[in-house]
Amino acid sequence: MSRYAVIEAYERMVAAGYLEARRGSGLYVAARRREQPRGHVGAEVAPAAMRYDVAQLIRQVLEDESGALRVGGPWLPDSWLDPGKLQAVIRSLSSRPGGTLLQYGHPLGYAPLRHQIQRRVADLGIVVQPEQILLTTGTSQALDLVTRHLLHPGDVVMVDDPGYYNLFAYLRWYGVRLVSAPRTPDGPDTAALRDCAAKYRPKVYYAQTAMQNSTGSTMTLAVMHRVLAAAAEFGFAIVEDDTYNDLEAEPGPRLATLDALERVVYLRSFSKTVSGSFRVGCVVANLPLIDSLVRARLLTSITSSQFNEMIVYQLLAEGHYRKFLERVRGRISAAMAATIAYFGELGIELFCRPRAGNFAWPRVPGILDAAELREEAARH
Repeated sequence: MSRYAVIEAYERMVAAGYLEARRGSGLYVAARRREQPRGHVGAEVAPAAMRYDVAQLIRQVLEDESGALRVGGPWLPDSWLDPGKLQAVIRSLSSRPGGTLLQYGHPLGYAPLRHQIQRRVADLGIVVQPEQILLTTGTSQALDLVTRHLLHPGDVVMVDDPGYYNLFAYLRWYGVRLVSAPRTPDGPDTAALRDCAAKYRPKVYYAQTAMQNSTGSTMTLAVMHRVLAAAAEFGFAIVEDDTYNDLEAEPGPRLATLDALERVVYLRSFSKTVSGSFRVGCVVANLPLIDSLVRARLLTSITSSQFNEMIVYQLLAEGHYRKFLERVRGRISAAMAATIAYFGELGIELFCRPRAGNFAWPRVPGILDAAELREEAARH
């Protein structure tokens, strides 16, 4: 048997949490704890026995017509959206002469919308040219394109724990190895993140700076600086998912703001606010990376939907989107305050009080496995 095969087997067992590597000493069987301490680093995000079939779970949710309350979903209630305005914009665009409904779009996406996004990210201090913005079919396609460019199966990536379950399932499907740093109310535990980076040398860290899915927490400026320092020291890239940016009334700086897109790739989306049917997102990055992503997209899906992008542009250009966001932020804030108060009455613990956004991370006393809570909720 090749020594390299043995070494790789040991490395996989360390990553899975079965073995523990001690510098200068060797490999030891790891203690298997039911609940890892806050500072633990290096195990996979969840043992195999606890992983859900995420694709099946999403399919069930999307096929469900029972009218059950989807408390874990990232979407806003239909009654909070404005289908009337969408219908008016669609009628207006559909009546235009020419190839609006017939032609492929630009390889980078609809230029007027890219100019709008250029101005919106400038509000965060992210200064780019329209050529550094690639429009995508939602954040999901953006994550897929960036992941395929930066990683190969077998590579190690770092994620927050807890974090975005669909991303975790996608990364495992793609064949990369996940290691985790604990999430705190101020962002990732940076001491644990540094230990994890030193031990496993991940190629990419997937981060959500603000309104994290699923804790609702936001990184402090000090944590952002320490994360970027670790990225420079250990040589990993950062994919910053800012899907929910528009739900924050007064957005602060992002990792991409401080990094100036040297190591950070920035993603955002309109799918969660305009409509889940209009899958419009974007990648903001340095020019060489954008050029590579365009080539990959041309070979896999040609272009994104220009018609959907024109709808979103029209909403932004007419000022409707700004007014809509003002209304919906107020509704989210009121709903969050009522929900947190209700949690308190029921004795449900909250990970942190979110500053903005529509995520709160509660723990029901006496329930350790979310599957138990989900099954009990489904029965009611």
